[in-house]
Amino acid sequence: MDKKMLKKVLGYVAVAMGVLAFLMIFLKAGGLDGEGYTGFEIAFGVEEMGVQVLGFNFLAFLAYLLPLAGGVVALFAMLKNNSLLYWIAAGLFVAGAILVCLLPTYWYTAGHEMMKDMMKAMDIEVMIGGVLAVVFSVLGAVACVLKNVLKD
Repeated sequence: MDKKMLKKVLGYVAVAMGVLAFLMIFLKAGGLDGEGYTGFEIAFGVEEMGVQVLGFNFLAFLAYLLPLAGGVVALFAMLKNNSLLYWIAAGLFVAGAILVCLLPTYWYTAGHEMMKDMMKAMDIEVMIGGVLAVVFSVLGAVACVLKNVLKD
């Protein structure tokens, strides 16, 4: 495959990785002992047995929104053939990956006070949705950087 074709494919890969990373919001992202919450529940809150366990969490929302924004910026970069936009997209992908990696440290901060203290003491694990979101975000960032680094 020649470099010109590879560069074209990398643009599409970056867009696809942004969409896939965002869609991981619907898979289990974090939890305790195999019981977990989806990224959507962590970001927007969940109620169990009449108690608000998790409330809206802006950082969790950003963790999934930033890769999608990176994919959109990569799409605009592809349409306008602008290398600066690819660097911006790579930064958005990396920021999203970092926030998803840090998800276990802050996902319980937007809930009921009693639940916050209890969850801080427990061992919170990242589940498949979070892991895949990080993988797709990193792949999107790599695609954007390679698109800029490869010469025609």
